[in-house]
Amino acid sequence: MRKPIAATLRPQFTWLILVLLSIGAARVLAGHYLTGVHDGRLQALDDARQANQRMLRDLTDIDTAALRYQLTGDPAYLEAFRAGSADYPVARSAALRAAPDDRTRVLVRDQDQAAQRWLAQVALPISALPAGRPGVDADRSARGKDLFDAILTANTAVTAAVEDTQKTTTAAYRRTGHALEATLALLSLLPALIAVRVYRSVRRLLTPPRAPLDEPPTIAPFGGPAVHDLDVPTGGGRIADADLGAGALPDHVHRP
Repeated sequence: MRKPIAATLRPQFTWLILVLLSIGAARVLAGHYLTGVHDGRLQALDDARQANQRMLRDLTDIDTAALRYQLTGDPAYLEAFRAGSADYPVARSAALRAAPDDRTRVLVRDQDQAAQRWLAQVALPISALPAGRPGVDADRSARGKDLFDAILTANTAVTAAVEDTQKTTTAAYRRTGHALEATLALLSLLPALIAVRVYRSVRRLLTPPRAPLDEPPTIAPFGGPAVHDLDVPTGGGRIADADLGAGALPDHVHRP
């Protein structure tokens, strides 16, 4: 007796649904994880970029205040000078923490060294001038410009390093995404194989069984009755399992 169709197909349909759900869940979870990691990495790089810009902004504020104080002798400009000088160490620490790799961290330190040279040789001496007495020094101004240009160059190098890291991060994210898609594409073959198995099972179950063929009767020669239909008297009934081939009939059975 054949097994019921529902009982036969239920495990196969169960596996098909489980595999489909697993692939879908893997796609969603893996995609969400990769996107989260990538977004977090980009946010960290943006923090590094902003911290580097903050360093330059503080140094620019210090430079502007020092030049104006040098030209006018107005002590009001020293307030901006002090504010920039107080915030610069905070910005430097933030830039070092946010640096995405050792290369960027070294470039941030190089920028700070250039800034310290400029502060020591130009900005701080200007801020120490007596108020109300402008002191224009052509040599100091020229030296200050060269030292501040070195700061700008170092700041640009940090920005370029952050941009390079961002490009590398984005490329790695894309490669990982392509590898994930390829893996899921291979896993998608499993439902197809299960579906083929289900199809074959359904086809086998819906095909009616072949009826057994009856044993064809043995035709006697010359159109006589079949041998197994002959009643042969034996004194008690029919001859069972007797060899009725030619030449094996008893003497009292007449041949046709």
